[in-house]
Amino acid sequence: MAMACVLCGRDLGNEVDGAGRLVRCPNCGAEQRVRGADPAGSAGDVADVYDLNDEPTAILSPTVRLLPTRLRTTSRASDLAGPVAPQAPSPDSTPTGSFQPSPDSTPTGDHDATTSRDDDRTVSYVGMRADGKLDLRVADPADPRLVPFAPGAVLQDRYELVQVLGRGGMGLVFLGMDRRLRRSVAIKVMLPGRRHRSPAEQELMERLFTAEARLGASLNHPAIAAVYDFGLHGGRPYTVFEYVPGQSLRDFLAKRGGRLPLDEALLFLAPIAQALDFAHARRVVHRDLKPDNIRVTPEGQFKILDLGLAKEFDREQDWRFAGTPAYAAPEQCAELPPDGRTDQYALGVIVYEMLLGRRPFLSRDPSELLEMHRKAAPTPPRKVMAGIVPRVEKALMQTLEKDPNRRFASCEAFAREMGCQYVSDAVEAPEVLLQAALKARASGFEFVTGKEYWLLTPSDLWSCYEDEVTRWPLGSIQSAEPIDFGRSIRVEYRGESWVETVDMRFNSWRRSKPWKAKFEELLGDRTEAVPGAKGGIQAKDVIVIRDRPNVGYQVLGPVEVRLKGAKATEAALKMVASGMDAEAVVDVQSRRVPMFDRTVRVMSGTAVRTRDAAGRREMRRLWFDQETGRVGKLMLVMLAIFAVLSVVSAAIIVGLERSRDPGSDATFAKVYGTRLLLGAWPLVMACCLRWLRWPQMVRAASWSFLTLGAATHVGLIVGGLASMPSQASLGFIFGWLVALIDPFGLAILVIMLHAAGRARHAYDRYSRLMSRKGSPEPDRTRVVAVRLAEAVSKVYMVCLPAYLAFQFWWGATAH
Repeated sequence: MAMACVLCGRDLGNEVDGAGRLVRCPNCGAEQRVRGADPAGSAGDVADVYDLNDEPTAILSPTVRLLPTRLRTTSRASDLAGPVAPQAPSPDSTPTGSFQPSPDSTPTGDHDATTSRDDDRTVSYVGMRADGKLDLRVADPADPRLVPFAPGAVLQDRYELVQVLGRGGMGLVFLGMDRRLRRSVAIKVMLPGRRHRSPAEQELMERLFTAEARLGASLNHPAIAAVYDFGLHGGRPYTVFEYVPGQSLRDFLAKRGGRLPLDEALLFLAPIAQALDFAHARRVVHRDLKPDNIRVTPEGQFKILDLGLAKEFDREQDWRFAGTPAYAAPEQCAELPPDGRTDQYALGVIVYEMLLGRRPFLSRDPSELLEMHRKAAPTPPRKVMAGIVPRVEKALMQTLEKDPNRRFASCEAFAREMGCQYVSDAVEAPEVLLQAALKARASGFEFVTGKEYWLLTPSDLWSCYEDEVTRWPLGSIQSAEPIDFGRSIRVEYRGESWVETVDMRFNSWRRSKPWKAKFEELLGDRTEAVPGAKGGIQAKDVIVIRDRPNVGYQVLGPVEVRLKGAKATEAALKMVASGMDAEAVVDVQSRRVPMFDRTVRVMSGTAVRTRDAAGRREMRRLWFDQETGRVGKLMLVMLAIFAVLSVVSAAIIVGLERSRDPGSDATFAKVYGTRLLLGAWPLVMACCLRWLRWPQMVRAASWSFLTLGAATHVGLIVGGLASMPSQASLGFIFGWLVALIDPFGLAILVIMLHAAGRARHAYDRYSRLMSRKGSPEPDRTRVVAVRLAEAVSKVYMVCLPAYLAFQFWWGATAH
């Protein structure tokens, strides 16, 4: 009578006889009792030797006897389903003694129903043989070779098997109890293979399993189910890992209607991508990532199951593919070695399914689906969902590339492109040694105004003039010597075949003395410097945003500076952020801090770097929106001051007019109303900037405010000179000069010039940034409105001074 080992499947020969006699397997050492032959049975069937309804038949040790129990579960073929209570077998059930079909059998619909809730073999772990037929690896708890793992068994005198949680292509998953730590655990038992293993193959299998289990146990990450222990029991490997309550991602999606909005999908993608990269950095690849292997906890956290478990060491020799066809990468389908990009492809398929409610490739035939992964182009997301964000579609299509080299460098890079935000390690801000606000440098007869802000760090000399930040590495500075009786320092900056001089012009030698001493300390007796770039290195154009923008960016770290004056402090903040390779400083807070000897301005914020060109454009747009609103607010304040000062100015004009001509019809209301009417167009422009916040409108606003401030004096000068031939009296000249030096009129001129200068500065910044490649063009409506505003402002610039000049001339010559 033929007989096979119930544990390892080793053929024990055809000469076994003697019912009731114990026979020891030479492979695994298990003992079993020989039963009488079944008259109707076949000689090679394990069921002829092993009856599941009989008394104990497998003896693993002199003290351990296991009762074989046939269990049926209602769980689907997921690697870890929710707790399912075992059910008693039906009276008329007939055990098969095998968990998979015979090599020449065809899977039936009933078998499919045990592997997937959706009756879809493509979402289950399968083996594809060389002849194209499937091995549906679905574990049967009643398989005689899994008898040592029946509920109630205790592994290593520590882990008690409570009940079957789920079954899938890799094996059975039990809910277990750790008797030592008194906690629930999940215990996964690998499926036995069909063929017999030699002792050498068994030893190799054990070594491979031990190596992979130890590697999996080293993965300590919040989004990875931790591996606690591993071992061999009855010749079969098992792994003890963290029990994760909750539901699988597939069940979670089913309850949500099959899809999630983008913001919720990103909450899933961010931790899972980081967890995969964490494993890939330790040379661990999942190779079977799918929604069934991702757990959603009751707290809304996501955890990857089976990451780090062996998936190849127990593979059948005649399989050309092993995995889940619906989520298999092209290189996996082509039997090429998998790496981290294989998991990235599966992650892309999962995210595609989460957002669109379907997978990129649809087929019920696993063989056809594998061929589609290898050769067919995925369905573009926009054809499934017309309103999908183009950036998201581009990221999904890139991660589904057939060539792994064309995918993202990491799963986190894919997540960032999708819109996930991460907090990275803080970048240390450069140490500020000295800082100063000096006169702007000029070359030749160039006329410059304003201040140039300087900052010295241990490695670089920084300057900022009109928001342009330049860096001179100290390694390229040949010398720094005092000139102009010590009131300036000339820095010699060396290139390949030239030497550039940079003059730092201080107000006195006392202010330059600390800089001279620090340069001597840093440069020492330098004889040769490293050649640098001509004109210094132009640093990134850092923008300062008061709020925290709702765009994707990478946080580099906090930054804070202290300096006297708001402009100097903001310039120093930009230079320090440039030293951190930042593109913006967000959430900026500014306050005045009184000290013993002076009051300083403290400005602090968070240095950030955008993740792509779209983020940089959005960050610039937010800065323009903020700056345009601030310019508009400043202009409204200046117009309010103009209205107040015009009261006094109008009173002076009326008084002078009546003293010169008592019969004059000039009244305060008439003069004051005329002056307010002259400011109507600047008021319109200021309101447009304050509430519309169109940065393109800033130039027209600067023209109108410049005209309003200077028109009165231009009109007085032109009108007075035109009236001089006919009114060359001493009284006329005196009144004309008094009107020119009217302090209130001069104050109006100053505040309007300040507002115009602020607007011009904002527009120059806008023009410089928007001239870069990839900057968006404004729409036609805005272009037309801006051109109309600029045309009106030009007419205003010509007509207002001409009107005031004519009014002065007419008033002078009419009398």
